[in-house]
This record gives sequence, C-alpha cells and structure tokens, in this order.
Amino acid sequence: PVTDCFALRFEHGGKSVVFSADTAFFPPLADFAEGADTLVHEAMLEKGIERLVARTGNGARLREHLLASHSFAEQAGRIASDAGVKRLVLNHLIPADDAEIGETDWTAAVRKTWAGDLTIARDGLVVELA
Repeated sequence: PVTDCFALRFEHGGKSVVFSADTAFFPPLADFAEGADTLVHEAMLEKGIERLVARTGNGARLREHLLASHSFAEQAGRIASDAGVKRLVLNHLIPADDAEIGETDWTAAVRKTWAGDLTIARDGLVVELA
C-alpha cells in the first residue's frame, strides 16, 4: 500500500479543500488542514466494525487492516476541530452498507469532538464551496 500520502489540499479562488487519504488517526493532518474551508475525511464507526468483520471471511485480517488504515468518526472530528476548518464532510464510511447504522449514528459520533458544519457524504454528493 501507499504509505506516504495522507492528504491532498486544493486551493482556488480563495477557497480551500483538504481530502484525507485512508489513514489511521494522524494528528499532523490538522496542521496541513489548518483554516481550510472544507475537510473531507474518511471515517469508521466502532459499533459497526464487529458486524462487518463477522460477515467477512477474513475477519481478523480485515479488522487489523481497518484499525491500521482508517480513522474513527470521532477522530475525524478531532482533526477538524484542531484544524479550525469551516466544514467537515465525512466520506468513505465504514461500514457503508450496515442497515442498522444511519446518519444519526455518524452525527452522534462526530459531535463528541466537532461542533461545526457537518455533512455525511453518500455517493453522488456535490459539495458547493461557499
């Protein structure tokens, strides 16, 4: 796997967007994202990981990969708070296909660490840079 790309930052017309790559909680990302208009950050929900692992043939290996390579929603919120971004967009949600997990679950997790503007992304979402 690629281990040396944690995020990309795009700036245009006085606006900035930071996209986190798949990464475990990485506090220096807050410095990179400092003051961005939008932070797009991947996220996992702890309560869904065990159900995801249980329905997968390689459960232990999958759990190890997820914990080493992804951030929990609360951690994405912490990065957004520490960076002072204007908006947090959660994407690449894990698990994405668990019928028992809805937007309120994602929101509740993030609100533990982030009080600002929040969007829970789904495929096809278009985010306007205001």
